[in-house]
Amino acid sequence: MLTAITSVMMLHAQSVRDANCDAEKVCTLAGVNANSSLGQLGSWNAVSWIVTAAGLGAGGYLLWSHREDNGARVGVAVDPIGAGMGLGLRSTF
Repeated sequence: MLTAITSVMMLHAQSVRDANCDAEKVCTLAGVNANSSLGQLGSWNAVSWIVTAAGLGAGGYLLWSHREDNGARVGVAVDPIGAGMGLGLRSTF
């Protein structure tokens, strides 16, 4: 979730910077503020993408490396939630 939020915030800051800076890189105060915001958000966005990728990799490994010979089953399901759809994890023992 943090990945999506920081990505959207960076896109907004980039559009503000582009609107308030000219080709010679002369910026208004709003453009300077947007540029510094991009610098701060960049590291948060990169770290959140790394954590997301690591979580998906670890989750995928745990899900698909599970042995089924003892009767236990694990699966991913699409579940309805209040605001739309979500992913759920199902298991039987």
